[in-house]
This record gives sequence, structure tokens and C-alpha cells, in this order.
Amino acid sequence: KILAEHGVSSHIVRVPVSWPPEEFDGFLLSSMGTPDLMGTQGTYTLFSAGPERELTHGVFVQLRRAETAYLGEIEGPGKESVAFEFDGASLTLHGRRHTLSPGRHSPWIEVRFKSCAGLAKFLLLSEDSFYMTALQIHPGKPASSLSHPRIFSVALARLLGNFATCGLAEDLGGCDDRILSLDAFLQQAYEIHEEREKQFFHCLGRTRSGVCAVVFDGTDRIQHMTRNEEHLRELYQRMDELVGRTRAELGPNDALVVLSDHGFKPLLKLIDLNAWLLENGYLFLTEDEIDWTRTKAYTLGLAGISLNLTGREKQGVVSTDQAPLLRQELAHKLSALKDEDVSPIESVSESCKIYHGPYAPNAPDLIIGYKPGYGVHKEAARGRVGTTVVVDNDNPWVADHCYHADLVPGVLFSTLDLSEEASLVDLAPTVLELFGIEPVDFHDGRSLLREAS
Repeated sequence: KILAEHGVSSHIVRVPVSWPPEEFDGFLLSSMGTPDLMGTQGTYTLFSAGPERELTHGVFVQLRRAETAYLGEIEGPGKESVAFEFDGASLTLHGRRHTLSPGRHSPWIEVRFKSCAGLAKFLLLSEDSFYMTALQIHPGKPASSLSHPRIFSVALARLLGNFATCGLAEDLGGCDDRILSLDAFLQQAYEIHEEREKQFFHCLGRTRSGVCAVVFDGTDRIQHMTRNEEHLRELYQRMDELVGRTRAELGPNDALVVLSDHGFKPLLKLIDLNAWLLENGYLFLTEDEIDWTRTKAYTLGLAGISLNLTGREKQGVVSTDQAPLLRQELAHKLSALKDEDVSPIESVSESCKIYHGPYAPNAPDLIIGYKPGYGVHKEAARGRVGTTVVVDNDNPWVADHCYHADLVPGVLFSTLDLSEEASLVDLAPTVLELFGIEPVDFHDGRSLLREAS
């Protein structure tokens, strides 16, 4: 938006936290944060004639046996549904038969409801079960705006073909629930990567001046689910080829910046902070529910611990006068947490001392910086309370980056002569200086060009 205010055009493709798309003089395709057609962040469906399964990230739908096929419905928004038939090898939807193959995702198939249309891919799991991706908002017929201008997603779909639109399109949840095999997940991730490449080179070819920015999520999604050396080597070979093809498209006065916002480390053990708070007398239960009338602190989300403050929480019990001492007490005790002879926590920071700005009050009161190998227990992140503080990670989610930031740095490569000491917040001032624009007041970083000169 700042570039546009100074007459510099931009193509921004799938940069996180860009939904809903804001108006500016440029083109934007939204990414992380973009919901699926049902309004969730990506909920798959397992259709099966077998026993019902409890799923963490998906929805189970029971198929009904008819004479020659199984019958079922795909649920849409507003209690709408679409009927289908499944014969063990093919899916008949809207009167059209689609062959399903084991180990191979279908192409994008349109699912039409009375009020809107979505897209989904299907995967045959057995003769009586199949998987459906989250229903994507149709980029060619968007029920909710996916881009700016709105016609941008429509044009991309018509020129390049239909594509995934959900912010978290690669189905980590389906893999984590062990519905998708690793091979099926990798196939899905690379198909989405290929869609992104087409969009990127299409936009790059139309950016005669200004900025063309794109985010490729595959290096993140794939590393969450596999530590296999061959898989990772293939992944980075693909990305290296992408960089080479991009450089071949650039002119002598063009600049290329390649960066990641974090690195990756294995996830070996999980820490349930709510269990720790329970064990240490800061959180209390009434049967299976949290007793908010006695609870002083709790965990919800991935970042840290929140105090049950009066005036902020509905049943807050910690006064603003008590809060500073309680924060210090919790930080001291958490820093002393041990897993055998290992200290799993690198740092505990009071958010009021490290964050500033209009959104700082939304942060947890304590920010936990884990050592690599230790991460947030997903049940605690959902606000649930377990009984064991540290457990082995036996989930398909085998690697992570929710560690102390200094221990999982990202990378920065460029055709520009940049300072070697760089932070993510330095990129905006750097790009602005390339176009002769001064940073605005809320920018925290500094231009890396200025440091390099």
C-alpha cells in the first residue's frame, strides 16, 4: 500500500495475513488466513461406510449402502448439501462420473450449491471410503473475495486453471490424523506448489516495473511432516531450480530477494503448559472443566501463558496490582523446568516488556521460547488440560519452528549487496529505499542497503 501511494505497482501472491484483501493500486491474491467455503481454516472430510472415526482436524461422514453404490451428501454453507453416489472406484456428482484412483488425488472438481460453488479434490482410500480436501472458495466464482481486485482470482483461474485458495491449503491435519499417507500428502503439496509457480511466473511476466512478491509454502508444509533426507533434498532441489528459472527472467536492473521467515528443527517432545500450571497450583479443575474462579493462569494457542486478569477475562481473579509479581514468579519457575537433565525452555519473556504498538495487549502475558526439540502440546494449545507435562512426540508432525527465534533463523539471499546482519523487519525499509521512499513511523527495521553502502 505504501508503494502504491508513491506510484509503484505490485503483484503480491499468497503472502500470509493478507485476507481479507485490502484495496490498493496493485494486484493481490490472499493467503494464510483465507478460510475455506465453510468458514474454517481448512477442514477435510472422510467419507466411509466403516465404523465412525474420531478426527482431530476433519469431519467424518457415514456412507449409506444402496443396491449398487454408496450414497452420501457433501455439506455446504448454510446447511446446504449436494448428494453423490460412490461405487468404490468412482464418484458421481452433479450427474457426472469421476474416476478415483488409490494414491492419486483427483483434479479439482466443482461442487455446486444453490448459493455458491466450491472446489475439492478427492482421494480413494479403499473400496468403501474416500477423502475430500477442504472445500475451497472457487477462485473463478468467489463466494467471498480472494483477491484485489476481485477479478484477479477469476482471471488467474481462467488463464491458468483452478487452484487451491484456502490459506492452509496443504492438508497438514489430514496427514496428522493419519488419513493421508505421507506420499499422498507430498503429492498434494507439490501440486499446490506447481499452481503457485504458474501464478508467480504469470505475474512476473506482467511486472514491467515495481514489485512482484510470492510466498511458496511447500518448504514449510513438507518439513513439518517429514525429516527424510531424500524428501528434503528433492524439496530444496526444486526450490533451487525455481530460483534459477526466476533469475533467467530478470533484466540487468532487476533485484531478486529470496528469504524465509524461520528455519526448522525436529520436534521430539511436547510440553503441556496447562498440565504444568495444574501441577503447580496456578490452574484448577472442576471435574473436566477449568475452574475460572480459582485459576490464575492458562495456556491457549502456541505463544505462551495468559493471566486470568480481572477486567479482561470474564471471571478474572488476578488484579492488575498482582499481575507483575505473578508474571515474574511464573517466568522464574518455568525457566527451571527440567526434562530429566535438559532444560526445555530457552527463555520466558514478559510481553509488556518486548512488544509495543496497538496490538501488543492482544499477546499472551508470557512468551515462551522453547529449545529446539521441545514444542507446544497441541491439546494445550486448544485450551485443554492434560495430566503429563512432558511427553514424547509420536505424531506425524515431526518438525517445527515454534522455538526461540534466535535458534531457528531464516535465510536471506539477494542479488543486492545487503548487510549480513539482517532481521525480517528490515525488509520493508529496504524495499522502500530501492524505490527512493522513506520508511513510515511504524516500521521497526532499517534499510539493509544503507547498512551495506
